[in-house]
Amino acid sequence: MITTILVNLLLIGFLLTEFISRKKGESGSLAADESDKGSTRLVVLSFGLAILLLIVLSILKFGFFALPYVDSLGLVVMALGLSLRFWSMSVLGRFYSRTLRTMTEQRIITTGPYQLVRHPGYLSSIFIWIGTGLAIENWIMAIFCLIIFSLVYGYRIAAEEKMLVTIFGKEYEQYQKKSWRLLPFLF
Repeated sequence: MITTILVNLLLIGFLLTEFISRKKGESGSLAADESDKGSTRLVVLSFGLAILLLIVLSILKFGFFALPYVDSLGLVVMALGLSLRFWSMSVLGRFYSRTLRTMTEQRIITTGPYQLVRHPGYLSSIFIWIGTGLAIENWIMAIFCLIIFSLVYGYRIAAEEKMLVTIFGKEYEQYQKKSWRLLPFLF
């Protein structure tokens, strides 16, 4: 029961970051241009599918398992993901946006989590959703989230990096050589 409450609170906290932490104006807009390649719609759709799957599996009581400490591990992964999300959003500040876009005076951020990983906000989302599957001890949810969010964010990262290389050129290419896309030492 406590785990369910904590999972829901962490998910609500995660979803609230989309509304509270986004700046008004250009960065808060959902209007996407060609460089977005539909990735914002895919991210929103995948969030909706994950929430729907969570509800359906809970109602049907399907895919659940009970292993010691898996629920605690899931809560820790969710909390780490949420912490990473807040950290990455605060470091990017007004440049953090819902769609793939750059703004006037935009610069490449290489401090905080961006020293090691180019897309810590996406990594945080993956942690939160996989952590949800682990915390509720549902193998279907955990595997679905691992697959769907890896694919969706892989697509988004490819589109975003193409856009950033086009805009920043060699400066962004140098940053790519010094950092990992998503997972240190792997990707």
